[in-house]
Amino acid sequence: MALGFFKKLFGTAARPCLGVDIGTTSIKIAEIIPDKAGARLGDYGMLETLGYLTRGTTAIQASGLKIFEQEVGQYLKIVKDRMHTNTVRAVASLPSFSVFSTVIDLPPMPEKEVVQAVQFKARQYIPLPITSVSLDFTRISPQRVLVFAIPNDIIAKYKLIFKVAGLELVALEAESVSLARAFGVPADTNDAPTLVIDIGARSTALSVISRGMAYLTSQTDFSGATLTHAIAAGLHVAEVRAEELKRRRGVVNVGFGAEEELSTLLLPLVDAILNEAKRLSERYVSAYGVQVKNALIAGGGANLPGITEYASKGLDMRVQKAMPFSRVQFPPQAEIALTPLGPSLAVAVGAGLRGIS
Repeated sequence: MALGFFKKLFGTAARPCLGVDIGTTSIKIAEIIPDKAGARLGDYGMLETLGYLTRGTTAIQASGLKIFEQEVGQYLKIVKDRMHTNTVRAVASLPSFSVFSTVIDLPPMPEKEVVQAVQFKARQYIPLPITSVSLDFTRISPQRVLVFAIPNDIIAKYKLIFKVAGLELVALEAESVSLARAFGVPADTNDAPTLVIDIGARSTALSVISRGMAYLTSQTDFSGATLTHAIAAGLHVAEVRAEELKRRRGVVNVGFGAEEELSTLLLPLVDAILNEAKRLSERYVSAYGVQVKNALIAGGGANLPGITEYASKGLDMRVQKAMPFSRVQFPPQAEIALTPLGPSLAVAVGAGLRGIS
């Protein structure tokens, strides 16, 4: 067991950093550059494959913790080269299905004993031999920590990926931590909890964030691909056509004929995602005694027409599309391009912000 790679020091001088989000069907990179105002967005890039819809072996990585290092390394290099950036330092996020997380309560103790206590108590919760994982943790209260355990073989795979891509991997972290940083604000301005629903291609990651930290995390296999497969099977159309229908019509176009059938197919699956979000919100209320009144939808699923309105009714709270640029400046002329890309870049932006801190 190791405890420290995730906390690697970056040095005293802030330097540009690439935030890298390797998903199951896409790679997103956001270059974050420190400046006097805090941070600005430099170049950004994205590679997406839809081949996984018909050939599961073409996914960049699978929820069974499989990742194809050489191929992904080459894909990552292609995206980086097309960005025309000289930045080689990178912080990578890890998808929720690669990370085990749990909240651990600790008795009062000297600070120097916390690391040892976390290592000892984690053995009770991590479903893998403790020697086969690396631990990271975030203190969320004086006696409570959120612990992340990442299999050492996953860390080795990511190191190889970035070596193949010609990048310097300086830190790894769970995607929920990256998201919390992207949307975090100073504790003295707003500590209201926010539910984040990150709808990816193969899974949906959920977290409750506050003060720039992730307090609780969860995930479900209901995802963007689940919606696409339901359309394909229900309407007897090809998967690629189903993906097109999903993106164009969204999830709440209730009408007649094909539109009514589309909604009938999709809404139960969207409800499954929202039910998992409700359960996480209820867990937060039970643990901290504070209601969650706001939610953000991130990932590619955030761009489905009608998703925020439907989620707002289903969750009975204010729901918005996640735009991760409150802490990052960008040229005004880039707004048109970044508006649809913002939810998908959220994890990469958050990871990049770590690299300049």
